[in-house]
Amino acid sequence: MKWIKYHAPHSGISAYAEGANYILIEFKTGERYRYDASKPGRKHIEEMKSRAHRTSGLTTYINQNVSKNYAAKLRPRGEADETVARFTSTPPKRTSSRTRSTRREKARRSSRAGGA
Repeated sequence: MKWIKYHAPHSGISAYAEGANYILIEFKTGERYRYDASKPGRKHIEEMKSRAHRTSGLTTYINQNVSKNYAAKLRPRGEADETVARFTSTPPKRTSSRTRSTRREKARRSSRAGGA
């Protein structure tokens, strides 16, 4: 999928991507949403695509007509790649502060016993 930069200077939208029955919108806040034929409906999708192509009025249209009526809220761009990397490599073992303090105590005791 190809993201297209949205060039309207005072818009809250930074990019969009589209398919036959949907449009994805990325806002300058980093939030991304999918609008499709099921939500908010084909008529709204076609109007949003038209405004995206003209680089005119898309933010206003979303705010006035479809706002929270999106099909899905998506992960920010790049997060999926980081998630895959996070689960393909072995994560470092995490220990609680209680475990770390217990280990320190054992180490102190053994050093005292070995040094005496």
